[in-house]
Amino acid sequence: MEKSSTVTSNGNSGTTSQQNATSELESDDVKQQAMPHGTMQCQIIHIDRFSSFKWEIPGFPVPKLELVRVLFKIGTEISDGVIQKKEAANIQKGNFICTSHCGIRVHDKNYTVLWELQPTKRSQTSVPNHKSKNTHVHRSDDGLNTDERDDLGEVGAICLPFKVLGTCYSQSRQEALEKAFEHLYNHNRPVFAKLQAEPDNPLDKHAITVYVMSSAVYEKVGYTETEMTQFVHPVLKDPSFLVSVKRIWFSTVFLMIGFYVTINITKSGPWDRQM
Repeated sequence: MEKSSTVTSNGNSGTTSQQNATSELESDDVKQQAMPHGTMQCQIIHIDRFSSFKWEIPGFPVPKLELVRVLFKIGTEISDGVIQKKEAANIQKGNFICTSHCGIRVHDKNYTVLWELQPTKRSQTSVPNHKSKNTHVHRSDDGLNTDERDDLGEVGAICLPFKVLGTCYSQSRQEALEKAFEHLYNHNRPVFAKLQAEPDNPLDKHAITVYVMSSAVYEKVGYTETEMTQFVHPVLKDPSFLVSVKRIWFSTVFLMIGFYVTINITKSGPWDRQM
């Protein structure tokens, strides 16, 4: 008979909240439940780089994650943990601040997934630089006052960042973003983006689809925000407009765990002041 597992916080067991990213999977040999917790300080004392296993986040259309076992200390207590295998090469033993973690149970053993690790000054670790030369980082106008916005309006071309929604609603979108992430950050290769109006969309005839291309074909990864389509549609008619990938990242702090993307759209002349 399969054993059940629960997640505890501050030593007390409880039910999960809809505001937390939770998951639960039942199979013949695994029952898991995950819930991100807050920041903690830890010391990694061992990394088993030659032994890994794959873990599928239940309830989320995310490709299976390959995890590597580690031992870490909080105070004098030693615990079993795991980190993503693709990050293991960049992490050495030392002191870290873990900003996102959760508990899982695999094969009747409890592990703490250390999602986000930031080395302290004493740690000797190499942190990957996710600002690739193939990304186009532009200044956002968020937080600028009216005078600064007026100054931007005088520039010939203005670039603004846009959120892409719906990236976690299908396996194909997650796989496309995972591939794009590896191309961009692991191999330092360019990833292209394009926009396309979707007038036949049954839910929103004004929808604008976002595509990315890592190799040979463009793949759909989501949509621009509904509130922003009224400003983007006129841009699609401008042959000089440009769209590029600003950032791709894997998030464990949102309600849906998975890959996300932000794009940049550049147009000639000022954007609508209502944005």
